[in-house]
Amino acid sequence: AGTIFHWNGDRWSRAEVPTAKYLAAISGSAADNVFAVGEQGVVLRWDGTRWTELPAPENARLNAVWAFGLTDVWVTGRGGLLSRYDGASWSSPALAGMDLYGLWGSSADDLWAVGDGGLAHHFDGSAW
Repeated sequence: AGTIFHWNGDRWSRAEVPTAKYLAAISGSAADNVFAVGEQGVVLRWDGTRWTELPAPENARLNAVWAFGLTDVWVTGRGGLLSRYDGASWSSPALAGMDLYGLWGSSADDLWAVGDGGLAHHFDGSAW
């Protein structure tokens, strides 16, 4: 619970994180811009020096995170939760659905969210 390991090219080391909550996923766009998510809506950000906790979009389990940059981060979770962080606040598009477990994107206008029962949503940069 609340554990992140870092590979420096030679060995693994345990990072100090500001939570004991279970962490489910990690994504980064640069060595100084990494996000981790997990239970009870925990969202952590690595700035190259330390991990800090960000305000959560909801108090729900977050299953996946995908970061295109500091001002474009997506998370998914229970009950169809899907939220986007713009560097200051979270917004959630209206998507009804089952639990979402994975995110993958090649660019800010090509993002996929997948979940229960073969559910797949695609974001084209303006709409799901």
